[in-house]
Amino acid sequence: MLVDYFEIKFFNYLKNLAQYTISDNLSNSYTHFFNVKRYFLRVFSINLYIYRMKKHFISFIYLLALTVPQILSAQLWVEPELTEVKQNGTPYEKGARKGIGFELILNDFGFSIGSQFRYLISSSQEYTINFAIGSLRDVSEQTFTTYFSEIIPNKYNRVLNFPLLFGFKQRILSSYIQDNLRFTIQSSMGPSPAFVYPYFIDVNENGFRDTNLEPVIDALSEWGRGAFKFGAASEIMLGMDFGQDNKGFSCFRFGIVMHYFGSGIQIMEPNKLEITRVVGNEIYGNIVPSAKPQHFFISPQFNLVIGSFW
Repeated sequence: MLVDYFEIKFFNYLKNLAQYTISDNLSNSYTHFFNVKRYFLRVFSINLYIYRMKKHFISFIYLLALTVPQILSAQLWVEPELTEVKQNGTPYEKGARKGIGFELILNDFGFSIGSQFRYLISSSQEYTINFAIGSLRDVSEQTFTTYFSEIIPNKYNRVLNFPLLFGFKQRILSSYIQDNLRFTIQSSMGPSPAFVYPYFIDVNENGFRDTNLEPVIDALSEWGRGAFKFGAASEIMLGMDFGQDNKGFSCFRFGIVMHYFGSGIQIMEPNKLEITRVVGNEIYGNIVPSAKPQHFFISPQFNLVIGSFW
């Protein structure tokens, strides 16, 4: 449209120029030519300005058409309040109520195996029952191993231990850590029976081992000479439960375990030989008291539990 307009202007200009050239003299024709040229440029500039203004105006109208409905809708509609969405969830929230697992235990007394039963009462609380089969020993024991034997100097009795602990477990830091890693604290206590049987046969019953007469017996032998002693045990453990489904679980625990026996357990030799003189191959001396029965067995402990829910 703008091009057609300028073509019409240009042809009118040529027409007027021809008329003035024929009728007037040459000087007047040149003067008129320059006047028309200035007029033409002025008209051209004005129309170009109007054309650009039309383009900006159309763009402005298009922009308003896009933004005004958005502004009106934001004012008419009120955004709902944000609600917290729980993405993980604990096994209790997914239907688990009971669980049982296999337990590996490491402490100063050696390796133990056991089992754990869980009864979930909420998302953060559980009742637990732990049963284990392990051993007790004196922390001063030193083991010397050869190709044919294993000797623990001054040891008098072996002890097998069967603690049955009833406990309560509480989840901690639940507001700061997600449900797939649950930190817990657990306290347990219960009976701790122990089966005590000899490390060697004390033939002369002098309370210590005569190396020439009393060899060490096998760990699975002479159980008939053993006897049960009953005590109590307790533990305080910090734990980390992994996983968030209602099928399986794994748990790592660490803490302190303590066993107590009122009558004590004689683990090390009760007597020792105090040598006074040696004549040839003969050793002479006095038998004097040595280790006393042990009442307390305390140790740090690490547990790994793997099991399933139902």
